[in-house]
Amino acid sequence: MSATKRGGPSVRRAALAWMTLILTLISLAAAAVAYEIDLADADRLLDEELRLIAFYAGPGLSARSPRGHVYDGNHEVLIQVRDPSGALVYTSDPGIAIPPPPSPGFGQARRGDERWRSFLTVEGVNAVQVSQRVSPRQSLARTAALEASLPILMTIPLGWIVVAWGFGQMLNSLSRLAGTIAARGVESHTPIDLTDVPAEFTTLVEAMNALIGRWRLSLDQQKQFLSDAAHELRTPLTALRLQIDLLQSDRAGRTELDAALPELARGAGRASTLVDQLLRMARYESGDRPSESADVDIAALVLACMADFVTLAESKEIDLGLVCSEPARLRGVERDFHLLVANLIENAVRYTPRGGVVDIGVRRDGDSVVVEVADTGGGIPEDLLPRVFDRFFRAPGLVAEGTGLGLAICRAIARRHGLSLALRNSPGRGLVATVRGPAVTTPASASEAARTA
Repeated sequence: MSATKRGGPSVRRAALAWMTLILTLISLAAAAVAYEIDLADADRLLDEELRLIAFYAGPGLSARSPRGHVYDGNHEVLIQVRDPSGALVYTSDPGIAIPPPPSPGFGQARRGDERWRSFLTVEGVNAVQVSQRVSPRQSLARTAALEASLPILMTIPLGWIVVAWGFGQMLNSLSRLAGTIAARGVESHTPIDLTDVPAEFTTLVEAMNALIGRWRLSLDQQKQFLSDAAHELRTPLTALRLQIDLLQSDRAGRTELDAALPELARGAGRASTLVDQLLRMARYESGDRPSESADVDIAALVLACMADFVTLAESKEIDLGLVCSEPARLRGVERDFHLLVANLIENAVRYTPRGGVVDIGVRRDGDSVVVEVADTGGGIPEDLLPRVFDRFFRAPGLVAEGTGLGLAICRAIARRHGLSLALRNSPGRGLVATVRGPAVTTPASASEAARTA
């Protein structure tokens, strides 16, 4: 048996990757800033050292700092003293001559391929100049800055570990929540308790609770449907059983047989009709989108449906008419549309009293096709209108026979095809059933619309 395939990319890995990347970038940026700051600080310290040497230095002094440190060959400083005329009166290295800055203070000069950093100050009548090669200064400053930045860089791996541990702790709460949900039995329809759910997962759990609520409602509806179906089937089956018992009894003669056979046929027909409609309900409420869709001429379809009820309408002297102002087409399964319209027409004809009127209209309303079936049957009480689409619902006082599934099937067909179905009372007349759906624009109608625009 193959294992269940896992879902999409790991949230844990993606989150850790992003958090690690952000942490690394921030740490590198902090290290770079610290490096630049420490580099500038080291450069200022070296400048300050040049200034102090110039302050303490004089003719005949060796190149020593105030602390007595003798600079090595790489980091040595050059001390030069000039008289007011600019003549060199002292130098710590006769082999090197560095031109002084143009004014007292810091400056830079080049000797061959080397750059020198100098500080010039006037002590009495003489000018004291202290110079140092730039390359060893930069080496010292970079070493000091790198030593200051290194601890920040060393914290990056530690930060990775802390982030991974913290994120793991956060996901543990999700794992505990998953365990709680997995431990629930299939018979448990109660919402998940939000008391110990982390705030970040509350929205997810609330959505799951909403799904549980819809599932519970669906189960309750299915249970009620099965109960109602069993109740509705019990009546014709009981009648069939009684007629069969009568025929099987010793007292059954020709008269009883002639009376029982029509009742037997009616009971079987009613049971067959109910079972057929139950199967239709199950098919239309499955939620599957129609796979055999086509463009359906609604006016022609309505005419075909009307033909099925002309005899019934004539027997009740009902005026059955159609008004169609322009071509109208809907996308869907023709047999489903036929059943939908036929049920609406049948209800209108059956519940309209003798001598009444049933008008059917097909029209375009913008980008929609509208089919209306209006009768003069007196309508339905307003408080019962929301319930007429319920399965096995029959309005009190209606004498026409039916299973109570016709309008429920109509609603299921409408939903399956993305149509709207509504009932309303027309004051002083009767009931109006309205079906509305997106119109299909044919090339001919499109060109006609372009000419009239």
